[in-house]
Amino acid sequence: MVHGETKKPFVNLSSLEYVPWETRNLGMPAFGVAESFLKQPQLVQLEGDLAVLKQELPRFFVQARVSDQDHLEAIGILQKVGFFYVETVFTFVMRLKHHPLLAAFCSDPQSFLPKRYRGRLEAFLLRSSEDPNLAGASELLRGAFSYDRFHRDPHCPERIADQRFGYWLLDLLNDSKARIVTFFLDTKMAGVGILRDAEIVLAAAEKSWQRSGLGSYGFLWLLRMAKESGHREAYGVVSVHNIPMVRLLLRHTPLLYAQTQVTLHYWYLPVQQGESLSS
Repeated sequence: MVHGETKKPFVNLSSLEYVPWETRNLGMPAFGVAESFLKQPQLVQLEGDLAVLKQELPRFFVQARVSDQDHLEAIGILQKVGFFYVETVFTFVMRLKHHPLLAAFCSDPQSFLPKRYRGRLEAFLLRSSEDPNLAGASELLRGAFSYDRFHRDPHCPERIADQRFGYWLLDLLNDSKARIVTFFLDTKMAGVGILRDAEIVLAAAEKSWQRSGLGSYGFLWLLRMAKESGHREAYGVVSVHNIPMVRLLLRHTPLLYAQTQVTLHYWYLPVQQGESLSS
């Protein structure tokens, strides 16, 4: 069970699946489009499931992340019933063994910092909910992103889009496979990086330190952690709208592989109820 999970609503659906963490994040029942539907999309089936939810629930949310190469028919059907586009993401894979920048970083990490920061930046693992740095890391993540799909969704208030990252941090803190790194410049937290096995889950800088030259250092630190754990490759998912991260990845080529997907959202928020998402 994820941190703060709410009770699963009792519904029988064939094309949709309940998503407990987004239910917790949004404060309303949330669902995802099932992989079985993407492989064999049927308009009648999807319309039927949405009708069932509308009868049983006062409001709800549905999300879909779909390959724009393999599931064009499914995308068309989703848009026909009211799903709308919010972002395109790509999955990147980096080979670690022969990564030229990573080899240099492992030999001399300080050389990858701007001179004014050398000797001043330290990294600490966030290990438990009792860690005194947890509150600062949560606050940093809640304020560091503006490219996320919920920030791009006009139906989602910024407060809720921000707080998703605080919840995500708590979920990962309870994940034995995840390692959370906090970066401090002197005594101030400047960034947070999260690695789960070989997946770079999150990499964020505090707003006042964005575009400061610290991004490459933090990213290479996560790659080094993956390599030292015995992984040959590291991967992650990035929104194409996150231009700073895309630029960072281009500086850390070679990319072994990249696959694109589109993200679609659907909201059922009846106007006659007089409710907003933030209420």
